[in-house]
Amino acid sequence: MATPSVRFRLPDGRSVRVGPDALVGRSPAAVVRVEDPRVSTIHAELSWRETGFVLLARGGRLLVGGRPRAEVPLAVGMEIVLAPGLTLSVDDLTSGDAPVIPSTAGRERLTFEVEEHRVIVKGPGNVAVEIAGRGAAILRILLDDRSALAWDGVAERAWPEDGGLRAASTAAIAAGTRLGPGAWTEVDERRFRNRWDQQVVLLRRTLEPLRNGQLLRVQAGLVELVLHGGDEVVAR
Repeated sequence: MATPSVRFRLPDGRSVRVGPDALVGRSPAAVVRVEDPRVSTIHAELSWRETGFVLLARGGRLLVGGRPRAEVPLAVGMEIVLAPGLTLSVDDLTSGDAPVIPSTAGRERLTFEVEEHRVIVKGPGNVAVEIAGRGAAILRILLDDRSALAWDGVAERAWPEDGGLRAASTAAIAAGTRLGPGAWTEVDERRFRNRWDQQVVLLRRTLEPLRNGQLLRVQAGLVELVLHGGDEVVAR
């Protein structure tokens, strides 16, 4: 089976060829690594679809032709601006076959055992993963709401101390109130988003064996746990 790939030319002139699910950003997990403070830790993610490659905005902005895009279908010669003066160019595209997903994928019943400080997810064939810490907090929020939620609303609940400060500053700005010392800043916002991006990448990778990477959906600023009718949530 041929593996589809993209060759990007980075802002510093280097070229890198990557396959589906490659990350773009400053994170050590990013295969397309761009070391610039204006680039998010997880700035974007590459997705392979039946129609070709699409670059998805994650923690940063993607501009094509001067306009922000949440999803960018890639074509040879395309230039994508990550930040002023930082352009990611598409030098080559190689088509291939999409990963084979078993015909039973997505139909297996999952059980979510929810505890105070962790969530254990059990699937077929004695497959089980344990999520603790912030990942468990995010998972509990998504299990409670059972819908697509704005990333920042989930993040504010998962990091309640920072979330409270962020929400208070946002409300003060909306009311036209002058912000005092200790108010939320742009630096705080960038760090907050980077923490979120790193945690979501880790959570997705942990959950990947359970439903072929289709359990946690992150798209256009929304995050959702994709549950099926037979899935069960058990409080411990």
